[in-house]
Amino acid sequence: MTLRTYLPTYTIERTFAGSVEKLWWMWTTKEGLALWYWPPPLVANVLHVDVRVGGSYEIAAIGMTHTSRGTYLEVVPMKRLVSRAIIDFLPDLEPYERLDDIEFFEAPNNHARMTFTSTRMHDELWQGRSLAGFTASLDKIDRALAAGL
Repeated sequence: MTLRTYLPTYTIERTFAGSVEKLWWMWTTKEGLALWYWPPPLVANVLHVDVRVGGSYEIAAIGMTHTSRGTYLEVVPMKRLVSRAIIDFLPDLEPYERLDDIEFFEAPNNHARMTFTSTRMHDELWQGRSLAGFTASLDKIDRALAAGL
């Protein structure tokens, strides 16, 4: 199977009330991912996460049949994660890949700044849904870190 990638990209920048170490933990551990992955009211069941080049992740949404899965292409601890996600859950559409590039930066007052750059979904409707869901998920990270996780 040959997978397509849709271009161009988009970028989201966020600053969180927590250290880069805590934000990295949220992105790279089963426990951290379980706290925020999937927008409310969905809850994540982190089936597998192996954060290394060539490693993979698989995260199910409890109560749904969809599972998010992908492979890590670049891992620079506390600095950068690049992964390839497989978009294979859309009816009547051949599976394709989405590339995600997450960078982590120290910010003033023991805060962390993150930039998330990703290739767009195949059309504007699904891009909007993806962006809304991901923004709601990032809000869960923000609340967890602000609470002193």
